[in-house]
Amino acid sequence: MQLIQVLQISTLFSLISAYPAVPADDENGVLRPRYPDELSAGLLRRGDGKSEKSPKDLELDFKKYPGAFDVLEADCMMILCFGAPKTLQRGEPKDRSKRNTASGASLEPFHTDQLKKRETTRRSDKTNSPEEYPYESVEQGGKNALLIGVTEDAQTEQGKYLSGGYTSNSIKPGDWFQHSYTNIPDKSVYCKALVQKKSPDSVCKGRDKNDMINFVYQKEKEREGNKPWTFKHMQYGRDKWTKP
Repeated sequence: MQLIQVLQISTLFSLISAYPAVPADDENGVLRPRYPDELSAGLLRRGDGKSEKSPKDLELDFKKYPGAFDVLEADCMMILCFGAPKTLQRGEPKDRSKRNTASGASLEPFHTDQLKKRETTRRSDKTNSPEEYPYESVEQGGKNALLIGVTEDAQTEQGKYLSGGYTSNSIKPGDWFQHSYTNIPDKSVYCKALVQKKSPDSVCKGRDKNDMINFVYQKEKEREGNKPWTFKHMQYGRDKWTKP
């Protein structure tokens, strides 16, 4: 009997030792701590999506979409620094065009021939594609959405992870969902801070003039007569996203 117990205990310790207490880095095997939200898919909180308080999870893996880094960072920045919502409700696909128009993204405000007319600026000549958050695919999108210029390639990558994420996570029109972020690279400022629940002031205040936080816009609510629609330059500490 004692021999059987010893064998059972030995087997148990062998099984436990097969699983490391801290996950290893995927590339070089060096052990490192994870950010609080970087949980395995099986441990992520999963709601039924029927209400804002019970959102489904849409995991964004930075390693799968490296070309979308600037878009992901911009979205995190808009949440952390300008109070845009993290929990979203997927809208009907037929309403995307309407929301795209309401946000002003359809005006292409970061194209070279539109900068002066729309009173906008961009980080570089390549960042001429408008990223809007909340997205045009969600109910909170459209009017009052925040816009920033990103590259067209990054925008294409964003389309891949959103459409793929909706499908793989069974997020249907009407469902509420929330992002979780995994494999956040060291160069991240805003997504890393958002996951670590840092205070906005400690991250958003006093950034360099070329930082993305200084290139956020929102379509003006009114215009004079038939004058072109212009965009308000959003400033941290003064302006906030508001529900339309």
